Amino acid sequence: MLNILKLKIKLIVMAFVLVVSGLFLINTKTQAISTSYYVDTASIGGACNNNNPGTITQPWCTIQKATGNNSSVVAGDTIYVRAGTYNGTVDFYKSGTVGNPIILTAYQNEVVNISGELRIDPNSIGGYLAENWTFSKLNISNPNRDGIHITNGNHTGIITIDGCNISHNHANGILTGWGNNNVGTLIVRNSIIQYNDVGDEAGNSGMTLYAYGTYIIQNNNISYNGDINRTSSMNKGINMYPGENRCSNCIISDNILFYNVETGMDFHGNYGQIYGNIIIGNGQNDTEAGEYGDGGLAIQGTSSYNKIYNNVIASSGGYDLSVSGNANKFFNNIVYKNFNYTATPVPPSHYYSAVMIWNGSGHVFRYNTFANTLMTSGRQYDLMTYEFNPSLYTNQSWSNNAYYSSYAVSNPGSAYIKINELPDLQALQNTGNDQHSVFSEPEFINNKTPAPPVPDAPLPKNS
Repeated sequence: MLNILKLKIKLIVMAFVLVVSGLFLINTKTQAISTSYYVDTASIGGACNNNNPGTITQPWCTIQKATGNNSSVVAGDTIYVRAGTYNGTVDFYKSGTVGNPIILTAYQNEVVNISGELRIDPNSIGGYLAENWTFSKLNISNPNRDGIHITNGNHTGIITIDGCNISHNHANGILTGWGNNNVGTLIVRNSIIQYNDVGDEAGNSGMTLYAYGTYIIQNNNISYNGDINRTSSMNKGINMYPGENRCSNCIISDNILFYNVETGMDFHGNYGQIYGNIIIGNGQNDTEAGEYGDGGLAIQGTSSYNKIYNNVIASSGGYDLSVSGNANKFFNNIVYKNFNYTATPVPPSHYYSAVMIWNGSGHVFRYNTFANTLMTSGRQYDLMTYEFNPSLYTNQSWSNNAYYSSYAVSNPGSAYIKINELPDLQALQNTGNDQHSVFSEPEFINNKTPAPPVPDAPLPKNS
């Protein structure tokens, strides 16, 4: 009996060892072995040659060698680019995985300038769809087209752009998709996206997002995009193209959007969050016929179930906040109109307000500040609805907001709301809405907005 018991214990131990060994083998198979490769056009670490193995002392000369179909780079690897200027388009014939992207980054604190396009486009390279890349610490300025060009095909992975300077590109800083393409997930963070659309094409922006997908856009400076010398319906900071739920579960937060020629951001999407952004001075130089300035933040089309909170939207050429869609929630935003558009003559019949409701129902407005300090009749409104339709106000939920109009203070009895028979807060509250709201001058710490820079001011280099 004792021998049988010992045999059973031995078998149990052997089985446990086999199970643990199997788990170990499975685990080791899922972890990519990372290799570092080096591109060094200036031969800083050693003489570059595209026939080299790509080590720090025997580097490649071109980024295209590292990303091409004959490269030894695989998922999880890092391509370090040494200091210098790299000319021409870079196409991508390799893919990482969701857990192990391929990283293309500047080496340490060296300055890497790419004068060309980073192009992920299967139509340009025989159908190969590159996935799961991270671009980091690169200065991208393309004299011919876009800075980063992610078009055609339906992506399922993650592309990350982190700490890059994407500026002075001929067309868009970043372009995604055509038609019904899907970008998968695009993460753009900690980057400078400025002075794009400097060529002779009309219709480009800091970011033009055709593709459907999930966009996570955080902590970027997206400013001064668009050419004031050309009339266009684009020239925006972030331009999402129309399409139901183009941006699904997106997060757009903690960005600065200053002085883009047209709208700071056009948004099309559902179940997203837009928060902590500073959106100032956009649309002041828009000369598109019949618009008389463009806006700050526009929630467009059928956008629904989004949360928009803790944003500062101010000094826009047109409406600072434009609202469409259904059941979006607006909390703790400061919407401040203090700029009177002058780029082209404005007819007396054209009105301006801090907030414009275009369509939809079920929107919720709580704890927002709507202020207008303009002293011009027809420009002094805090809140306006399309065709002055009262139902576009009463179909929403309003409470605990603060209103202020300098014009109304100086001209007692004048309207600061542009809705039929609803000219002021008392009239709004008589509809049963906007209870616990007040008319009171907001005490902003700094009542000034930043001045536009000198055109084409030099940009800081990444470090």
